[in-house]
Formats: sequence, structure tokens, C-alpha cells
Amino acid sequence: MTGLWMTKDVENRLRAYAEMVLRYGKSLTSHDSFEEVWALSILDSVIGWQHVKESCQAYRCDTVTDIGSGAGFPAIVIAILEPQITVRAIEKKKKAVIFMEMVKDRFQLKNFFPQWTDITKERITEGIVTSRAVAPLDEFLSLINSSVFTPLYLWKGPNWMSEFKKYRSVWY
Repeated sequence: MTGLWMTKDVENRLRAYAEMVLRYGKSLTSHDSFEEVWALSILDSVIGWQHVKESCQAYRCDTVTDIGSGAGFPAIVIAILEPQITVRAIEKKKKAVIFMEMVKDRFQLKNFFPQWTDITKERITEGIVTSRAVAPLDEFLSLINSSVFTPLYLWKGPNWMSEFKKYRSVWY
């Protein structure tokens, strides 16, 4: 896996993080094995970030805010991949924030800042915003409607197209 996307050191850190998810964050994810965490959450976050990174560079952003981070996907992965970028993780579940703080301490992620808050109480005006599988599109967009004023990138599941088609007329 090293090479194009990550160094061996980064890969090792991501693998250790996957182990932490299984050991301490099991209630924050539905994954039952290392392979599931690695393929469905770690690599999904890495690949998604490769696409979002280009926009981040185009906007010259130095901040990424992830909404509904749960066990830290994609926020922690981005923080490990991009130590020069400040990564905020907004999460309303205290248990998830405690887990992310533990990961932050374990890997000494000085660029990572988990926050226990509700997105409706935030106003994001700089950098870019990411979110991965937080809620159905209509619910999510109504949640962030008065909070997010920067480019937004969503990691959606296999039914993303049907969600998009359903709400496309709202955006255009």
C-alpha cells in the first residue's frame, strides 16, 4: 500500500489506528474485523481524501472540518496523512470525542482537534468541510443549512445517486 498514497510510517500509523478502532471504538462502528475497518473506513477515507485534497489545494485551505466524525473517519485519517493541515472533528456524541482524543494522544496529532458540539451551533466560514455517512442527504443538508459557508465534500454510500436525484432540484 505504500508509495503513491502513503509512506510506510503513515501506513503503520493508520494500521495502528484501525486496531484502536477495533479495541476501543467498537461501539462507534459496525466493523467486526481489521479487514473491514481497513478497507471500508481507512482506505475509503484515504481514497476520498485524494479527491478532496485537490480542491483543498485550489482553495489554499489549511483547515478541514469534518462533521459527524464518529470513530474519526475521515478526520483522523486526514490528520495523519496531512500534518500541515488543521483538522477539526465536530461530533455530538461524547463517547466518540473521548475516543478521538485517545487517538490524538496516542499518535501525538498536534493538528487534530475533536469537538463535542452540535453542528447547528457552529458557523464554519473557512477551509473545507467533509462528512462521511452521517445521515440521509435531506436530513444532513437541513442540519448544516445555517452552519456551513465553505465547500462541502460528502462521502456517501452505495445509494448516493438516488439520494442526489431526489434532492437535485433543491440545489439547481
